[in-house]
Amino acid sequence: MTHSFGHYVSIINKYQHIWINERLEHLGIGSGQFAFINHISRNEGISQKDLSRRVVVDKATTAKAVRKLIDRGYIEKRVNETDNRIHNLFLTERGWEILPELKRVRRENSEVLKEGMSVEEEELVEKILKKMLKNISFQISSHPCCMKRGINE
Repeated sequence: MTHSFGHYVSIINKYQHIWINERLEHLGIGSGQFAFINHISRNEGISQKDLSRRVVVDKATTAKAVRKLIDRGYIEKRVNETDNRIHNLFLTERGWEILPELKRVRRENSEVLKEGMSVEEEELVEKILKKMLKNISFQISSHPCCMKRGINE
């Protein structure tokens, strides 16, 4: 093997971000905000803290993405009714309007990645990637960095 698995995963991830960014540029968002909108749409009212855990990023990154999405009019932040220290996140009407396009871009991206693969190869790649994710997450699940970021919770 010429390169490590991590090398290929990293390069694929970088190219995927470029590909997504090109298709979402007209909306004023990029691949970084893409995951946040998707998670908020599936978990209306999610707190920023829980969103950070789900997207597996630190609170500062989440705060920056949330601010950008609020500024663009895609999401809104509301104070939690029972605990005013917590802010819940919701898609705005504009956010719901772009969701079908985001889903289309995600589907097309998946098709690009699977191009030329048989169904059996697709299933095998997915199985291997899930195993790699499980392997690495198990190895870091008790690491202080991950505990602090909420990955282990």
